[in-house]
Amino acid sequence: EITSFIGIAPIGKYTQSGWSGAVEFFKTSYGSCAFTEKNLNITKGASFIPKDIVTYKINGKITLMDVRGDKETGFLYQTTWIDNNFERTLECANKSYDKGLMKKIISLAKKIDLVG
Repeated sequence: EITSFIGIAPIGKYTQSGWSGAVEFFKTSYGSCAFTEKNLNITKGASFIPKDIVTYKINGKITLMDVRGDKETGFLYQTTWIDNNFERTLECANKSYDKGLMKKIISLAKKIDLVG
């Protein structure tokens, strides 16, 4: 599904063992995307999420989904999944709103999660 790699950059906190996270930019057939991974152990971070917005769509992990935007500026499709060690987010921008696009993003997130 990834058609071309754009680049990668460190994010978060820098420690003796390196950065606490990274963001990777790439293109897919359905938009320009960014995948962010944050190591919660390094940052000593935690997530507090209301139960009513949680799903478990990405390999049984806590999953959040959101689509924002409008016809003039386009739409940002976002999913975040969290386990005991990492918070990962996949965002893809598309000029159009498409109900089926979130399914594609979830599918890609599942594959990324299995590799990571």
